[in-house]
Amino acid sequence: MTIRLGLLALLLFFHALRPATTAAQEVPTCEPLFASAPVIDAIEVVHRPPLGDADRLGPLKVATVNRLHATTQPGVIERELLFHRGERLEAERLRDTLRHLRALGTLRHEEIRCTPLADHRVRVEVVAQDAWAIEPILDLQVVDAGTAWTVGVRDTNLGGRGKQLAATYANRFGDPQVALRYLDPRLLGSWWQGSVEAADTGGGESGTLVFGRPFYSLETPWGASLSLAHQRGDEARVDEGVVTSGYRATRQSARVEWGRALVAGAPVVHRAGLFAAASGRRFTPTAATTALPTDRSESSAGLFYRRLGVGFVTERHVDHFERPEYLNLANDLTIEVGLAARAVGSDDAALSVAVSDGGGHRWAPGRWVRGSLSATGRVDGGRPLNVQAGAGIVGVVQHTPLDSAALHHTLVARADLLTTRHLDDDRFLSLGESTGLRGYTDHALTGDSRLKLTAEDRLFAAARLGGVVAVGGLAFVDSGTVWSHAAGFDLARLATSAGAGLRLAWPVAANEQVVRLDFAVPLSRLDGDNHQPKVTLLTTTRF
Repeated sequence: MTIRLGLLALLLFFHALRPATTAAQEVPTCEPLFASAPVIDAIEVVHRPPLGDADRLGPLKVATVNRLHATTQPGVIERELLFHRGERLEAERLRDTLRHLRALGTLRHEEIRCTPLADHRVRVEVVAQDAWAIEPILDLQVVDAGTAWTVGVRDTNLGGRGKQLAATYANRFGDPQVALRYLDPRLLGSWWQGSVEAADTGGGESGTLVFGRPFYSLETPWGASLSLAHQRGDEARVDEGVVTSGYRATRQSARVEWGRALVAGAPVVHRAGLFAAASGRRFTPTAATTALPTDRSESSAGLFYRRLGVGFVTERHVDHFERPEYLNLANDLTIEVGLAARAVGSDDAALSVAVSDGGGHRWAPGRWVRGSLSATGRVDGGRPLNVQAGAGIVGVVQHTPLDSAALHHTLVARADLLTTRHLDDDRFLSLGESTGLRGYTDHALTGDSRLKLTAEDRLFAAARLGGVVAVGGLAFVDSGTVWSHAAGFDLARLATSAGAGLRLAWPVAANEQVVRLDFAVPLSRLDGDNHQPKVTLLTTTRF
């Protein structure tokens, strides 16, 4: 009952938040012209290489790096623009274009400038500076079970045409794995996109195929998608860090959906559509099997609805060193209802429901909060099954007395709660290194409900190593626990860890490649953990 009241209070809190207004600094030279809405007379796209005079590396180094880079081909950026010559200058369309260009992941810097002309006309200039496209992939984890590592390479702008290709080789505690991923965001120059991913996991395999036409802007009239997934490999049931049963699992799923914008454009977008989904999972015993989960097939069709508020703000030094971060703090509500039937292969005739809601508020630049609620499950014969309900909130505070000319602090606090009822027997909740409790073995805590708390002081240094490598660090404290409904919440099971990390980034790289090195020390003794410090090293695109 306490959890239900808490979720209801959070829901009312999110809806009470005033929507944040769109940040004017996204297109500052165009802001004074929006009220008069002049006609766009000319559009010019200015292409720039990854390095320039502002990088202070000297002309020889700049020229060498730029020469090795595959320059974005003519027409690639032009086709992404959401405004055209002869149209009226419209604020949200320009801002949406800027965010769309950022999401491509191929640019280091994007900017839109406006120059007023005679006869109520305007010239629009789009500055697109390429990012360095070739990125290394590195992941290293050292724990009591051994060492797991991944190496690979990613090209985020293949041949200068905006396509992406990644290849990795991994050794996960003795199991070799090979994976390939390809993404084409504009198939044959259209708004359709496709991606394929395949992996050989040693003892199994996995693959995904996605094809669709996304809602690429706030004014997109319709969208559609098809996704297929397959996974086969060994899985295990874990209780407090101890494997209680092992088995082989095969999971397959397919989903197709089509949606239309009922109301397009700011300040609120309304979308609705149809979907059909099917999934199946099969389990076979191994020598480690003591209990085998139940095979299950599900097939359903239904409706979805999304109410997307538009309230973007621009922040810096939260998850990135150099790049502006566009956050939508307006309310975002999604509802999906489906009906399963035995006639189409489902094990039961159940009603499935999925709901998510979120929003936030910014009091001042660098000071904001954002929260979310979610619930999924199905109802079979009046009984709720596989129910999962969660709530999360994150708050950021910047511009504190801790700041100096050499060091910028970003204070981040996060809380996440997830509770379940009548989960399918192949699913369980756990907490450990890979699920947000740094310093502890994976699945060190297991149960039906989970609480995670995190506080971080993220440090962004003004200096650059060699003039190009951004340096940062953080100090953090993680706390969390998992409990069963039968035993109830026990504060004594709250596990805490503390640690520090180093961040090295090359802002010129696509998506701002970041090397993360973390050292975490467990401060609580758990039966499912060896109480030894944990070290992780990986490359990612966020702080």
